[in-house]
Amino acid sequence: RLGVALSKEPARDAIVASLRGESWDELPGTSAEIASLARLVGPSNITSLTRSDASEQKLDELRKSGDLKKYRYLHFATHGKGNNVRAFESALILAQDKLPKDPLPRAGEPFIDGQLSANEVLEFWKLDADMVTLSACETAIGKSGGGDGLLGFAQAFLVAGSRSVCLSLWKVDDTATALLMDRFYRNRLGKREDKAAPMGKAAALSEAKNWLRNLTLEEATASLGTLTQGVVRGEKTGIQIVGPLPKPTVKDGKPFSHPKYWAAFILIGDPD
Repeated sequence: RLGVALSKEPARDAIVASLRGESWDELPGTSAEIASLARLVGPSNITSLTRSDASEQKLDELRKSGDLKKYRYLHFATHGKGNNVRAFESALILAQDKLPKDPLPRAGEPFIDGQLSANEVLEFWKLDADMVTLSACETAIGKSGGGDGLLGFAQAFLVAGSRSVCLSLWKVDDTATALLMDRFYRNRLGKREDKAAPMGKAAALSEAKNWLRNLTLEEATASLGTLTQGVVRGEKTGIQIVGPLPKPTVKDGKPFSHPKYWAAFILIGDPD
């Protein structure tokens, strides 16, 4: 199950998509993550694309129409796979149940295979976005380009027209990521319950990390509702962390205090 949210302004015009992947483990946390984003920008301004509609084809329709350039925020919550061997071949996994039966490369068009690669973004996308968030595994990974850093999604989205990109350095836990992203956007949009003022992107992410690492199990349960079993947003490997039953044994009572749960995400580009 994945989600894609594209928002023009914090309080209007967003698109949300979710689905169940055929060959990838479900990510229950993405549903909570996308639902939270929908509430933050306003549920009356959300258009939902579910299951099969959360596809590379739908994104390509937005690209062709020029609508992708209208959005201020783009948020992807799905599986990801990094590639540190071939430049710009890291990918996000999209719906794959209605792909062309015999897909063939098309001159001047992206190859529709149910995966959005960094190369496709680099070559075909045109954005005018404040931030793109890739809430998935290994989205910061790419082939070493020397002075150009790692050649992957970060460069692709910056070149395409996003002023900043939020990405992950390793395989991330589903539940922890849903909690982190909820706090990140509440910080950014000034939608916290304590009425804290909106924060710059870098400050919003830093505060969200610190909040998650100090979160108690009771607080996490209250924040997310029913916590899901830990499933990483990458290949079919899992980390058992929290579930509805039983509670994990954590010495300090903080299930996400280890850096592997909160430190993966980085912001590249404009910090404000």
